[in-house]
Amino acid sequence: MEHPIVVGVGDLDRDRGALHWAADEAAHRGAGLRLIHVWGRAPHSGWAAQALVSYRVGALPARDVIRRAVCEVRERVPDLEVTGTCVLGSGRPAGVLLRTAHDAQLLVIGGHAHRRADLALLPSTAHALAARTVCPLIVAGPDPGVERVEPAGLVVVGIDEHATEAAITFAFDYASRHGAAVRAVHAFSFQDAVGEVDRDTGSAETSYEAHSRLLAEALAGWGEKYPDVAISYGPYHGGAPETLAVLSSGADLLVLGARRGSRRQPVLGPVTRTMLAGAHCPVAVVPQTGVGDR
Repeated sequence: MEHPIVVGVGDLDRDRGALHWAADEAAHRGAGLRLIHVWGRAPHSGWAAQALVSYRVGALPARDVIRRAVCEVRERVPDLEVTGTCVLGSGRPAGVLLRTAHDAQLLVIGGHAHRRADLALLPSTAHALAARTVCPLIVAGPDPGVERVEPAGLVVVGIDEHATEAAITFAFDYASRHGAAVRAVHAFSFQDAVGEVDRDTGSAETSYEAHSRLLAEALAGWGEKYPDVAISYGPYHGGAPETLAVLSSGADLLVLGARRGSRRQPVLGPVTRTMLAGAHCPVAVVPQTGVGDR
């Protein structure tokens, strides 16, 4: 299976939304689907025979999770190439998924409901993956129901002064595949009342003008590359998490660029951390080598 979409499946009820999203996206891309369930710790030579028996018996529910997940995918998308693997005791889930997704075009995991109270409950696995993934990470919320939800036809991409080409490319590519429009969003606070002063004229841009210019420069040329994608953009007064959360309620996907500080100590930025739990649609975190994390 070349360049599959990899899905981390933990609790099937919680991760069903991610499973269905990944299956539908794999069908759109003509890609295979690789399901991974991580369970337990590896047995070692010091374990007693009774402990080993208990370990093997305990593995049965884990194997059942992946079996049921594969069956659900085949029922939803009958012609899709799908494999399922139960990885026992190979380390923490994030590490296992990162290794498994080394050749993946997408890595997909489940997320929690969109309530601020859930921020502390979002698994550390999602944070670790978002900070270290080398392919786009999709965090999808709970499944809204058995039937497919009608697409909103909109992809929202967050833009700032460190906007990565990889994130913008992903947003336009996804929109083009799905017949959606792209809305580029840049949020700024009222404290930024005045932009930079022009040294030649001595005049100062208003904050709105300065941030509008930033967006226009970031999006220059994308309309020519993707003529089938309608583009809208504009700066928004307010905090980035609050603005993106509101706009995500009418979107199919929220795309954020991942900026990395260092390989040894990857750090997940506050906006991304907040949106992983606070967005009202699936969130794509798109890495780009050499760029610090958002």
